[in-house]
Amino acid sequence: MKVSHVAVMRWVKKNFLRGGRTPGGHMRIQKDDLLAFMRQREMPIPRRLLPRLSLLVIDDEATYVNALRQSLQRADARLVVDACSSGLDGLLRVGADMPDAVLVDALMPGVDGLDFCRIVKAHPRTRNIPVVGMSGRGAAYQDRFKAAGAAAFLEKPFTAKEVLEVLRRVGALPPREMVR
Repeated sequence: MKVSHVAVMRWVKKNFLRGGRTPGGHMRIQKDDLLAFMRQREMPIPRRLLPRLSLLVIDDEATYVNALRQSLQRADARLVVDACSSGLDGLLRVGADMPDAVLVDALMPGVDGLDFCRIVKAHPRTRNIPVVGMSGRGAAYQDRFKAAGAAAFLEKPFTAKEVLEVLRRVGALPPREMVR
């Protein structure tokens, strides 16, 4: 926070910031209380305190996925981007890792993006995970993804900024905060 520990102790003493003492006499402040205090006062929030968002990208074009992963992580440090190259691997990852959101390509061998979306949305454990469909074949897939239960659709090529906007719109990514 770039303030002295004395200032923090004063904030706790004046009940501006909720905190308590351990049996050994050390001051402890819960992370949520600290974040609420900092947001209320519009203080910059250190990156390490921000909540993380896990995003799974499923696409069979490895070069594209690697470039997208790098640009997304540069665009927002809260993102932890994982990737796989098939719909079947994606289904296994979703079941095991329960990501906060999924970005899936329409056309892949085996389980394609539309089938992936239908399967994820049909299962009670995974139905609330926002799935964003993507395709380089035009907006014709937009209606098909919507019918399969996708939260949104992106037409390739798109920017990291566009992905972040869609993730915010579907509720998977909290609003951008003042970060340092």
